Amino acid sequence: MNSRRVTSTVATAALLAGAAIATAGGATAAGTGREPITGHDPFVLVTCAGGAEIIAGVEGYVSNERELIDRETGDVVGAVFNIVYTLSSTLSTTGEVQYAHGTARLHIDFVTGVLTETGNSRTRTVPGEGWVIKNAGRTVSNLWTGEVLWKAGPATPEDAAFHCGLFGLEA
Repeated sequence: MNSRRVTSTVATAALLAGAAIATAGGATAAGTGREPITGHDPFVLVTCAGGAEIIAGVEGYVSNERELIDRETGDVVGAVFNIVYTLSSTLSTTGEVQYAHGTARLHIDFVTGVLTETGNSRTRTVPGEGWVIKNAGRTVSNLWTGEVLWKAGPATPEDAAFHCGLFGLEA
């Protein structure tokens, strides 16, 4: 599994939360200026040797959502979301959980079909070992297909060997 699946999940959750903010007239949960990321299901991130699955989940919130308006027509042509989230990775056989967290700014252009993601998209730590992943940068992709059009910044290792290895397993 690659980072597009996780990013797509976060982007979808951000869109849903942003829609909730917009339909509530800008009101957010308990006056916090934040809308929780909800309405998604955990998914299998990778399957390790022996059949153990690593299940991923996302939780967090969207804040500072805004629509981009075409000044000539008044049409909504895009949206910007700032999100803060935690990704959990749970080993199916033991219930052991590891967490990654991140912040991202999603700029969605409905006219061109481009999604631009910037920020500290992933920091994952293992207690006592320090940073295991630190991924910050910019990714420009096709909003509809997920195809990466341009990327700058370090790549996050998203292969099965990496994820299984975090739990001491073979891919």
